[in-house]
Amino acid sequence: MADEDVESQIRKIKKGKKVAAIVGTVNPEDEEIPFISIEEILNGSAFNKMRQIMGLTKGAGAFENAISEDFSFADLFNEDLIVVGRDFHFKNDVIDYLGELLINKNYVNEKFLLDVYKREVFSPTILRNKIAIPHGMPENVIKSAIALAILPRPVKWDREQEAEIVLMLALKEDSIKVFKRLYALLQDKQLVGKVKSLKDPNLIKKVFLEWFLGADCL
Repeated sequence: MADEDVESQIRKIKKGKKVAAIVGTVNPEDEEIPFISIEEILNGSAFNKMRQIMGLTKGAGAFENAISEDFSFADLFNEDLIVVGRDFHFKNDVIDYLGELLINKNYVNEKFLLDVYKREVFSPTILRNKIAIPHGMPENVIKSAIALAILPRPVKWDREQEAEIVLMLALKEDSIKVFKRLYALLQDKQLVGKVKSLKDPNLIKKVFLEWFLGADCL
């Protein structure tokens, strides 16, 4: 997306709403609005930054608790949402496939996929270690879940980066626990390599769940 397009969208949003911060993977360098990166959310530092932006001092714990709902990770990962060995030529092919998978299995409504594309247009959700985490709005999630694709060959996700693992996050509420676990995954090259080598969705689910729950992996 061209820089002027991003700036134009920001100007339109600012006209109708008071913007506290911009969250994304690419800093649009707006002089008036603070920027919070996805990695700051994943490593937990975004919460202190957001409290400073909003001028929160008292009751800060309530702010953090409000966005840290506890999830059952066993419910988030299901074998029927894990795709292995399917070849995709383009980023949109992966997004469409995982989005339709979630829609057809009644985890999200049809507006969810449009949300995912809107986020990608504004700021691609590619992270380190060739992992992408496309996601939509919580109000369009029926039941929280994560759809996962292990790609046999990487697909281009933005101008400079490719994705080999794609986790489409469909979460009813933001969860600091999920984001912190994902951040830990990004640092664990051995685990990422192990997941890439597996072909059985049941084993992939087991590795992810044991890792999410803090147990030793296979």
